Amino acid sequence: MSLKTIRRVVSRIFKVGKSRVKIVNEVEASQALTADDVRELLKKKSIEIKPKKGVSRTKVNKRKKRKRGAGSIKGRKRTRAFRKESWIKKIRAQRKYLKGIKNKLKNGAYRSLYLMIKGNNFKTKKALKNYIEEHELLE
Repeated sequence: MSLKTIRRVVSRIFKVGKSRVKIVNEVEASQALTADDVRELLKKKSIEIKPKKGVSRTKVNKRKKRKRGAGSIKGRKRTRAFRKESWIKKIRAQRKYLKGIKNKLKNGAYRSLYLMIKGNNFKTKKALKNYIEEHELLE
């Protein structure tokens, strides 16, 4: 068999690329006639399979280190902080405040305020406090 054919047979048998097949002893290799002969050559170390080459991540890692400063942040504040998370944070704060003053509120005010909070009527806890003071909902 020609060396080209042997290279092809080895790559098929061992499922490697042709470029990874290294023929050490060309004289012995050219005398092989079957796939079994090729396997024997591999055991005798007349044919070697080169190790896989990996992809270097050096350049990518260097690139990752850059562009992380405060000046390179683009977009709105909400772009980086998830909207739902900020919503949850706001609602929890307002509900906690409302729960704290529940017994000081007028009759029926708690439920209506709770639903208003749920409906996004108040931007902040301070806005909720102002609404309660303006509408004199405290006893």
